[in-house]
Amino acid sequence: MLYTIINCILIFPILLLPLTAIGAQTNCALADDLIYRANDLYNRNAPVQQQMDLLRYAIEVCPTNVYARNNLAFHLGDQKQYAAAIAQYKQALAIKPTFTQAWYGLGEAYQTWGKLPQALEAYLHACTQDKDARKRITALLKDKRFASVEANRILTREELAILFDPARRAKMRQMLKACNFDLRAVMDMQPVFRNLEFATGKAELAPTDANRTQVREIGAALLQVASNREIYIEGHSDDQPFHDVSPAESKRLNKELSIKRANNIRTSLIAEGVASHKIIARGYGDEQPVSQNRARNRRVEIKVQ
Repeated sequence: MLYTIINCILIFPILLLPLTAIGAQTNCALADDLIYRANDLYNRNAPVQQQMDLLRYAIEVCPTNVYARNNLAFHLGDQKQYAAAIAQYKQALAIKPTFTQAWYGLGEAYQTWGKLPQALEAYLHACTQDKDARKRITALLKDKRFASVEANRILTREELAILFDPARRAKMRQMLKACNFDLRAVMDMQPVFRNLEFATGKAELAPTDANRTQVREIGAALLQVASNREIYIEGHSDDQPFHDVSPAESKRLNKELSIKRANNIRTSLIAEGVASHKIIARGYGDEQPVSQNRARNRRVEIKVQ
């Protein structure tokens, strides 16, 4: 009897591993079937919830099935559940980092959600294999759309961390080069703020919730990624003349105003905890226009070097 028990103890672990592997294979085969059924429902315009239930079950029985996660993420994004969609795409990519379809889907989710720096970063991982990703990148690069913060929009600390982080910018430039994009069009990947509001002819930031929120997000991002680097705040004005002064005097006053505005933002960031000796404020007036549209030349650029 003792011999039998000892043999059972010795043999059982040997048998257990193959049986477990067989079970896993069976479960993943079931997951493949569930994905096929979900795809069939999609092609027949069946209710989305039915498709999602099948895909969730596929993930439950085979958590490593990247196609189940990718397809579920697609439906979640279509339902405007962007955070949940992004989580599924990221889990798929953690399993298979070269999964081009998931990188493209991740870019789509971020772009539809309005998080353009993350969208660009995701699309870049797919651009050598996916022509649609290249189209998305081209659109985001035009007029530096991915890094331009327009009125009524706030760039979050997560988005700013991408644009402020020199290592991530360098990685994106490497990927752009690999995708045969002209790097001259995007040498500066750092953010341009047109949403920071000043009263006409005034240097102080308007006391609005939007201004306070944006400054707070900028400060948090700088503390996260730029604690050991120099930070340049650059003010730019349009060429709108001041009343009753010469053109030369208008130019001087615009430059003076842009310097004062940059310094006021510097003061606000110091109040958020950014080290004062790291921040350099500069003003250029109307010397560096980026558009024939006068309003678009009024901007603040923040650079981390």
